[in-house]
Amino acid sequence: MIYGVTLQKMPLNDGYLYIERLQLGRLYYNHLLYLPFVATFRYLLSPFVNLSPERALLWTSALTAGAGVSITYFAARRFVTYPATAFAAAILLAFLPGYWFHATTTGIYAF
Repeated sequence: MIYGVTLQKMPLNDGYLYIERLQLGRLYYNHLLYLPFVATFRYLLSPFVNLSPERALLWTSALTAGAGVSITYFAARRFVTYPATAFAAAILLAFLPGYWFHATTTGIYAF
């Protein structure tokens, strides 16, 4: 959830197009699963919170990046002897500037 605290204020590059497509219900673009996944995420949360298309895209990036860090930890845990090594791998991934950037912006990069 640390990514959620640092979400960027403005979408970049194709982020504007993703927002527009999500608003219009046109869930197809260059990534087959991204917009349908975000639309489903937004729909499932709609009884609890009213997420704008932009916020839904941002939170999808943040949550999937967090899932990527968790998967990294568990995969490394399976293949290394010391748990601290797996933890270090996950922490290093989580705090890489490029990974952090894409986890907090609108786009398919953390997805």
